[in-house]
Amino acid sequence: PFALILSKGNLFCVSPDKNTIAKISFTGETTRMLKSFRTTLMLVMIGLLIITFLTVVYFSRKETEKAMLLSANEGSQNALRLSLLTIENGYNDLLHFKKMRLEAHKQKLLDLVTIAEAFLNGLYRDAQIGLITEDEAKRQALEKMRTFRYGDNEYFWIANYQSVLISHPDDKLNGADFSQVKDVHGNLIVPPMVKIAREDGSGFYSYWWRRLGREEPVEKLSYAKHFSAWNWAFGTGFYIDDIEGEARHWQASMIENLAVSFSRITLAKTG
Repeated sequence: PFALILSKGNLFCVSPDKNTIAKISFTGETTRMLKSFRTTLMLVMIGLLIITFLTVVYFSRKETEKAMLLSANEGSQNALRLSLLTIENGYNDLLHFKKMRLEAHKQKLLDLVTIAEAFLNGLYRDAQIGLITEDEAKRQALEKMRTFRYGDNEYFWIANYQSVLISHPDDKLNGADFSQVKDVHGNLIVPPMVKIAREDGSGFYSYWWRRLGREEPVEKLSYAKHFSAWNWAFGTGFYIDDIEGEARHWQASMIENLAVSFSRITLAKTG
């Protein structure tokens, strides 16, 4: 086939054997049309390049925003996971705190009862060596034990084998027969402690009782010990709500620290 070549505004027709070349001349109008066509074609190509560039920029921006949002969401999720872990650890710490405070209070009861036992032993020895009579030693023991106080008006008590409170700071209860007295949950109060003291030498017992000067009963943990020389059981106790009060104070401090930590967390989009 013949080949058409456009050069410098002229169109040449070349034969297949390239031996014949014919020049095709255009009128001025035709030349202007060709130039217009080339201009139009160039504009179209430029337009396509611009559109392609803008498309690439648009989708690149979308991908960048998506990546940034994903990163922010991952950061928020990590922050929330860390916060939940902090709360869980705080709860476990609270349980551990309560357990440790319970053990600390129990140890305190052991120490206090040991001191009271030393006091009783001193009076007993005085009676044995004849410094005072045994009846006088018992009287002094019962009277002075009624006056002993510590903590939040806590006290000691003494009971005989018949569960009669032969020494108690409350005048209404001093000398009262507690062999059948039960707490608000129907549990005997003094007989189990006398039994623990006589059979085991000492031990803990939990029941519900009211504080001195108050009416509402709360759970109380007492430690009773046997004083075999005079056939007595004696002891003291603390109220469980003391630990709950300490725990509430500790918990309030923990919540305050968590609030400070949460205020520093920025969430994606919403902030």
